[in-house]
Amino acid sequence: GREIDPDCAGREADSLLSTGEQVSVSLCALALARLGVPAVSLCGWQMGLQTDGSHGSARVLGLRSDRIERELRAGRVVLAAGFQGVDAAGDITTLGRGGSDTTAVALAAFLHADLCRIYTDVDGVYDRDPRLHPDAVKYGRISYDDMLLLARGGARVLHDRCVELARREHVVLEVCSAFSDAPGTIVGKKTGLLRTPQQAPNGSLITRYLFSMRGDKQRLCQLLQRFGRYRAVRLKAVGKSRRDIDPDELAARIAGIVRKLCPAPADGRLHRVRIDAL
Repeated sequence: GREIDPDCAGREADSLLSTGEQVSVSLCALALARLGVPAVSLCGWQMGLQTDGSHGSARVLGLRSDRIERELRAGRVVLAAGFQGVDAAGDITTLGRGGSDTTAVALAAFLHADLCRIYTDVDGVYDRDPRLHPDAVKYGRISYDDMLLLARGGARVLHDRCVELARREHVVLEVCSAFSDAPGTIVGKKTGLLRTPQQAPNGSLITRYLFSMRGDKQRLCQLLQRFGRYRAVRLKAVGKSRRDIDPDELAARIAGIVRKLCPAPADGRLHRVRIDAL
């Protein structure tokens, strides 16, 4: 398309870009039929995924799910083309980065699925990229807010718009590996502290706690510096041999103090706070 028009965008660009997913689902439907599995491929407008008219980065508005439900009742496997929808004018739109995951979440939400599994090249959500950091810690469960922090901080396992839609529509996600049967990471509602074991550089075992809160970044950082490192609270010698206080309890107390002393303004941004119990 850019060989014809280097500045191509808008309606025609979306019509062109949507063809890749349509080819993929059609070929997959043919492969399943060859194996004796009834299947049907549906592109965005056929399955009725409604979006606004923002070409290149359209937002999902709803789903006319009667076509999908009819195909499922007929016993067919439905292969839905991701990354695309249709606007009120009947034009094809694309959803932008993370559009395929966003499509999956939208279908799960509007079809009232119990769970939406996202298969990728890693077996869950980690605190760091496991392909670059062998000591990265995998989360068994993580909240929508914490997942959004990771996504907006550069984590590529899920796009932030996909997570935003899941949170808004109360869709529980599971991030799994497409290459193994290892259990994945659940993304959903969660309150309290996220607790994970972590190995320190010196080889000792620490417990890492994460929690999210809204507030003014500067004020929050000033408060956390009173406890120790910048944007992190480091607890030393908190075991029962010193004070008979459980690390989980002490971490929860500090989280409560931080939230109390740094109340969230109406427009406060979400921040992630880390507590390390050594």
